[in-house]
Amino acid sequence: PEIIKKYGYPVEVHTITTKKNYILEFHRIPHGVSGPSKDRPAVFLQHGILSSSADWLLAGTEKGFAYILADAGYDVWMPNVRGTRYSRKHVDWDPDKNAKQFWDFSWHEIATEDLPDLVDYVIEQTKQEKIFYIGHSQGTCVFYVMCAEKPEYNAKFRAMFSLAPIAYMKWMTSPLMRIIAIAEGGMEFILSLIGMYEFLPQNSFLGKLGEWFCSDGSIFQMLCTNSLFAVCGFNPAQMNATLLPVIMGHTPAGSSTRQFLHFAQEVNSGKFRKYDYGAFKNMREYGSLSPPKYKLSKVTAPINESGLLEEKNLDQEIPGPPGWRLRRWVCSPSLRKENLLQKIQVRSLAQSTKLIDDNTSW
Repeated sequence: PEIIKKYGYPVEVHTITTKKNYILEFHRIPHGVSGPSKDRPAVFLQHGILSSSADWLLAGTEKGFAYILADAGYDVWMPNVRGTRYSRKHVDWDPDKNAKQFWDFSWHEIATEDLPDLVDYVIEQTKQEKIFYIGHSQGTCVFYVMCAEKPEYNAKFRAMFSLAPIAYMKWMTSPLMRIIAIAEGGMEFILSLIGMYEFLPQNSFLGKLGEWFCSDGSIFQMLCTNSLFAVCGFNPAQMNATLLPVIMGHTPAGSSTRQFLHFAQEVNSGKFRKYDYGAFKNMREYGSLSPPKYKLSKVTAPINESGLLEEKNLDQEIPGPPGWRLRRWVCSPSLRKENLLQKIQVRSLAQSTKLIDDNTSW
């Protein structure tokens, strides 16, 4: 919220308690600097893994996606999913003292338990029957899962825009994810044994290191850049190194270890399916030895895919509404990587979605 106030934009902080008693924080920019206006369409910006609502803002007013949308006439809502720096709360459990209970979730639970409550809250607050949804990375994955598992939610969206979409992980380029995938088989047991249920929590010390070592002119800036490339994939042409101290102050924002293990399972299996607990627990949870695949044929919301990740299977498996054909758009070949929210061509990306084109109707 402080980042938004700094640039003179209005900001609201909303807190909701989900049906599973996680306490989640929303950040809202109701309008741009030009002032309020009527009939502003609501747009729901869902961040990716290890991120938070701050990722839509860090690039400043000229390139920050949230500011661009607010100035273009949209009512911008930015939720923070459970376990991130702004939503690290629960009615009954402390994330440190009750770590085993608090962090017992993957992105499946975020998609099926939290996201529906968040979407319903925006619709209730804005009195709009349908809203726009823009997801980045994990933010796209949880949308697909929600609409597959709860098909009634397809009707609540005017359009969905997938930035760096994630479902089938066979083509994942993240070095970190590839390494986790190699060790995934025994990693959950080892992490549980040592009580490590949270993955890369937000840390003020990392923020200080970012200020000291990642600023322009620092001989260590390249190390900071490469640490992000290890998570997101290599793309120096679109890395704004000047923003590194700011990025390091907000990233990583925290997640559960199971979120990463679930993605690692996707890399190894090449399938888009529920969490694999092992044969015995799978039988208890699912009634089958293997976890079931998500039924993407039930995802009928109108989806626009960035094409930043080679999601070759989505074209065949997501039908969209009657007469709809999944739309792809790519604003630049150099943007074919995951971490695009702080990258240089964000405004051209925003314009290429045509979401901010007043003549576009959905």
